[in-house]
Amino acid sequence: MAMSSAHLIYRAPEPDDLARLFAIYSDPQTQLFNPSGPMTDEAQAAAMLKGWIEH
Repeated sequence: MAMSSAHLIYRAPEPDDLARLFAIYSDPQTQLFNPSGPMTDEAQAAAMLKGWIEH
Protein backbone atom coordinates (compact mmCIF):
# COMPACT_ATOMS: atom_id res chain seq x y z
CA MET A 1 0.00 0.00 0.00
CA ALA A 2 1.48 3.33 -1.05
CA MET A 3 0.94 6.46 0.99
CA SER A 4 1.68 10.01 -0.06
CA SER A 5 2.31 13.50 1.21
CA ALA A 6 2.32 16.79 -0.66
CA HIS A 7 5.78 16.01 -2.11
CA LEU A 8 6.47 12.29 -1.72
CA ILE A 9 4.99 8.88 -2.37
CA TYR A 10 5.83 6.31 0.30
CA ARG A 11 5.90 2.66 -0.74
CA ALA A 12 7.79 -0.51 -0.01
CA PRO A 13 11.07 -0.96 -1.89
CA GLU A 14 10.95 -3.12 -5.02
CA PRO A 15 13.63 -4.96 -7.03
CA ASP A 16 13.19 -2.42 -9.85
CA ASP A 17 14.59 0.26 -7.50
CA LEU A 18 18.15 -1.08 -7.83
CA ALA A 19 19.38 1.35 -10.52
CA ARG A 20 17.98 4.39 -8.68
CA LEU A 21 19.35 3.18 -5.35
CA PHE A 22 22.83 2.69 -6.80
CA ALA A 23 22.70 6.07 -8.53
CA ILE A 24 22.05 7.79 -5.21
CA TYR A 25 24.43 5.78 -3.05
CA SER A 26 27.28 5.82 -5.59
CA ASP A 27 27.14 9.61 -6.07
CA PRO A 28 29.99 11.28 -4.17
CA GLN A 29 27.85 14.40 -3.59
CA THR A 30 24.99 12.53 -1.90
CA GLN A 31 27.48 10.55 0.18
CA LEU A 32 29.68 13.49 1.13
CA PHE A 33 29.16 12.96 4.88
CA ASN A 34 28.87 9.16 4.80
CA PRO A 35 31.94 7.77 6.61
CA SER A 36 31.85 4.71 4.34
CA GLY A 37 31.93 6.88 1.23
CA PRO A 38 29.99 6.20 -1.94
CA MET A 39 29.21 2.68 -3.09
CA THR A 40 31.58 1.46 -5.76
CA ASP A 41 29.76 -1.67 -6.88
CA GLU A 42 26.14 -2.32 -7.82
CA ALA A 43 26.32 -5.56 -5.79
CA GLN A 44 26.53 -3.43 -2.63
CA ALA A 45 23.29 -1.69 -3.59
CA ALA A 46 21.68 -5.04 -4.45
CA ALA A 47 22.57 -6.42 -1.02
CA MET A 48 21.17 -3.32 0.70
CA LEU A 49 17.97 -3.47 -1.33
CA LYS A 50 17.57 -7.18 -0.64
CA GLY A 51 17.81 -6.48 3.09
CA TRP A 52 15.24 -3.71 2.85
CA ILE A 53 12.82 -5.93 0.92
CA GLU A 54 13.25 -8.85 3.34
CA HIS A 55 12.73 -6.57 6.32
